[in-house]
Amino acid sequence: MAKTIALANIKPLEPYTNNSGRMECICLNEGCPRQGRPVKVLIKAVRRGAMACKYCARRAIDPDEAVATMRERGQVEPSALYVRVDDPWLGICLRCQRSVHPRLHDVMQGQGACLHCAPDTPLSKKQAWQRALVYRFRPSDPEGFQSTTSPGRGPV
Repeated sequence: MAKTIALANIKPLEPYTNNSGRMECICLNEGCPRQGRPVKVLIKAVRRGAMACKYCARRAIDPDEAVATMRERGQVEPSALYVRVDDPWLGICLRCQRSVHPRLHDVMQGQGACLHCAPDTPLSKKQAWQRALVYRFRPSDPEGFQSTTSPGRGPV
């Protein structure tokens, strides 16, 4: 057991009970995202060659790091606790102040977090009419608008 702990670069905080249970430890890796905070380690996974700290192995994200990423890269203030990287995360867009629910994974991949602020957001008929007028384009049939991706009919 001592050899496994030494190879895993962890400091146990509780006594070893069994091979299949998780043991609370502190990761001693330099630059660990948890920075001395406890992490649960599955000893049998470490014995099979897995990294002890799931945060160092990039299999998990520290909740504080997740909140910072959502604020900085997604421009969203989370209004719920972080659960998982692939779950929708309720928050408020810092640009338009609307309620949004982006996935952290999408934000980390560079996708926008707010559907309302996106440049290709679908427009309602009223919004499309207003935008056409701003561009000094007056459609001949205001009801002819179908979608933002289909061409509208102009003056005839």
